[in-house]
Amino acid sequence: MKKMLFIFLTVLLFCNITADRLELRSGERVNGVSITDIKEGKLITDKEEYSVEDVAVIGFSETKQKGTKAHTANEKLSKRNMKKYLDYFAIGEKLAKKYSGIEFVHIIDIGVNQLNNDGTRSFVYKFLGYVVNPKAKEDLSKIGFYLDEERIKTSIQVARVITKDGNVYNYDPNDYKIVKPQTESWSYGGGQNKIYTIPNVEVGTLVEYVYTYESINPVNRKIFEPGFSFQGDVPVYLSRFTVRLPYYLQFKDGEGKNVYIENPKLKYKTWAMDKKSATPRVRNRKSYKEYTWEMKNMPPYIEEPMQKNIEDFLPRMEGSILKNRKELNDWIGRMEEERMEVTPEILEALEKIIDKKDSAEVKLGKIYHWIQKNIIYLSVKGSISSGLTGHPAVETLENKKGDCIDKAILFATMIKALEIPELKVYPVTVKASHDNDMTVDIPVIDGNHAISEVHFNDEIFYLDSTASSYRYPYFRGDDKGITAVNEILGTIKMIPVPDPKDEMNYYDVKMKFDKKGNITGNSVGTYTGDYEARLRALYLYRSGEKEREAIFKSMVNSMSPKGDLTGFELTDVDDFFEPFVLKYSYVLTDFPTIAGNYMIFKIPGWDYYFPSISLQDRKYPIEYSTSRYTGHKIEIEIPKGYSIKYLPEPLEISNEDFHYKAEFKEENGKIIFIDSYKRFKRIIEPENYKRYREGHFKILEYTAKSVIIKK
Repeated sequence: MKKMLFIFLTVLLFCNITADRLELRSGERVNGVSITDIKEGKLITDKEEYSVEDVAVIGFSETKQKGTKAHTANEKLSKRNMKKYLDYFAIGEKLAKKYSGIEFVHIIDIGVNQLNNDGTRSFVYKFLGYVVNPKAKEDLSKIGFYLDEERIKTSIQVARVITKDGNVYNYDPNDYKIVKPQTESWSYGGGQNKIYTIPNVEVGTLVEYVYTYESINPVNRKIFEPGFSFQGDVPVYLSRFTVRLPYYLQFKDGEGKNVYIENPKLKYKTWAMDKKSATPRVRNRKSYKEYTWEMKNMPPYIEEPMQKNIEDFLPRMEGSILKNRKELNDWIGRMEEERMEVTPEILEALEKIIDKKDSAEVKLGKIYHWIQKNIIYLSVKGSISSGLTGHPAVETLENKKGDCIDKAILFATMIKALEIPELKVYPVTVKASHDNDMTVDIPVIDGNHAISEVHFNDEIFYLDSTASSYRYPYFRGDDKGITAVNEILGTIKMIPVPDPKDEMNYYDVKMKFDKKGNITGNSVGTYTGDYEARLRALYLYRSGEKEREAIFKSMVNSMSPKGDLTGFELTDVDDFFEPFVLKYSYVLTDFPTIAGNYMIFKIPGWDYYFPSISLQDRKYPIEYSTSRYTGHKIEIEIPKGYSIKYLPEPLEISNEDFHYKAEFKEENGKIIFIDSYKRFKRIIEPENYKRYREGHFKILEYTAKSVIIKK
C-alpha cells in the first residue's frame, strides 16, 4: 500500500497538478483529477469546479508529489489570478484611505463550521488582509494552533504574502515554533501552541491564509456550538459565516451507548444585526443543511474609555443543537457532583480549620478564608472535563493548588462534609464583568469563571475563593451584576450589585493648623469589599516595614510635597474576621496660601478622580466592576485668634445612577466637612451619560473650592 501525503487544499496550484483524489466535506470522493486554478473561492479541475470551503483533502501519492514545489520561496501569480488580486489591492487601498490610523484592512473574513454525522466537526477559515501599518506585521505574520493530537487536527491549506507586482511568498511548513503560553494557568495537557510564520509581511502587501481546524474526538458529541463575529477594530469588506448540519447524527456517547438524532435543529442568537443580516440564508444540500450569514463593508469600531465589553455591541452569532439547557446542566452538573466526594482527607483537614463549637456562619467564613489563603491559584488541566468541572476535591486539597472551578468544587465539598441542613454551597458558572454578557437564552457553554453560590437558611448569596484577600462575606467586584448558572440545581440567577456601603472607603480625618500654616494631621481609613481586599493584598505583598512606610509617605506627599509622615499602623492583614483599617499621622508644612491676615486653602486629602467622564459623548455604556461608596469626615482645628470667613455652600446631586452630598459647617470654632459619594449602578447607559458627566464635573468643581480663615 502506498504511503499517502495529505495536503489539505491548495494554494501552490498555479500550474497544473494531478492529484490522486479529492475528498469533499460531504464525504464524496473524486479520483484522478487535474487541478488547474483557484479562482474566486473555487477549486478548478479538469472535471468540475468545487468550492474551496467544500474540499477537505487533496491526496497525492508519494511518487506523484516528488519533484513538485509545495511551498516555493517566491513565485508569480498567474495572469488569471492577477486581475482578481489587483481588485483586492484596490479595495484595501480605498478602505485604508477612508479609515486613517488602522493597522490593516480585513478584506475577506469567511468561516465554515460543519458538524459531521458521527459528531466530529470542522472549522475552515479564510483570511485576506491588506497591511496598512507596520504594527500589523507581527500579528499577521503568525498563525497559531492549539496542540491536542488526541482531539484536534489542524492543517494549513494556504499561507502566503502577495505583492502588488504579483510575487507570492508561501509559508514554509517546517518553519514553526512550539510555544507554551506565559501564564500561571495551563490547560488540557500542557497548553502548547504551534506557531507558523508567513514570510515577507510588509506594508502594502496582501496576507492570505486558509486553515482547517478539525475536532476529531469531541468530549461530548451532542454539543456543537458554532459562533462568529462579523466586525472588529479594522474595516471588514466581506464577512461570511456558514453552519452546516447533517440530516442525522449517529455515534456512541461517552458511556458507549448508541445515539441517533434525526434532523438536528440549530438554535441561534444574533447581536447588533438588522433583520435581514440576522436571518440566515438556508439551503438544503445533498448531505447537510446549510445556514449562512453575511455582512459587508463593516467600519472599524472606535473603543471608548471604560466601555462595556464591545462584543455586546458588535454583530455576531452563537448557536447550539441542544434542545434545551437542561441537557447541558445535567452533563456538567453530574461531573461536578462526582468531584464533590467527601473523603477522610477532607474531614481531617476540616478538623484543623474549624471548631465544632463554631456557628454555621463562622464555619462558612473560616473555610472560605482557608481556601483563599492555602490553595494557590494555579491550574493544570489534563482534559476538557477537568477544565469545565475541576479536579476531584481531594486532589485540589492534596496538591494545594487549583483554579477557579477547583477551588469552588473544594469549597462546596467541605461545606457538604459539615452536614448542616440549612447550609449548602454549589459551584456556579459566571462570566466576569470585564467580558461580554453570558448567553443563557440558548443552551451554550459560555462562562469564563467559577464561583460559589451559598444557600444559608432562606438566603442566597455568593462568594469567590479564587482571590486571597477577601473578608467574609465579601467577594470579587467583577463577579457582581452578572449571571450565575448553577448546573447542579439547574437555575440561572443574577448576582446583585451590592449596596455601595459594601464597597466602601471611608476616611475620618482630624487636622490642626498652627499660626504659621503648618498642619498636624491624623487619618483613619476604613474599608469594605473590593477596596478592602485590594489594600489587604497590597500589604500582604508589601510586608516589609520599609516598603509599607514608603507607601504611607507617598500618601502624605500626595496631599502636599512638603508633607512628612510621622507614624503609621494597620490592622493585622491576616485577620480576615476584622475590618481592615489604616492609620497614619503627618505634618504638612506651609500648606495654606497666606495673604496678609488671611489663610486660603483647599481641604488636603479630599479629592476625586473620574476617568470615565473624559469624553463629550459616548456611544457605548460605561462599565464598572461594582458599586462604590467614598466618604469623608474631616475636622479642622483653626489657629487661635482666627475666625472662619468663607465656607463653600452645601452641594447635593441625586439621580438613579449616583448620589453625592457634601457640607461644610462650623462647630465650636472648628471646620467640619462631611461628604458621601454613592454610585449605585455598575453600568451607566449612554442615554444617561450627559447627566452623569455633568454631575461628576460639579463634584470636581466643588473639590477645587477653597476655605478662607482670617486672623
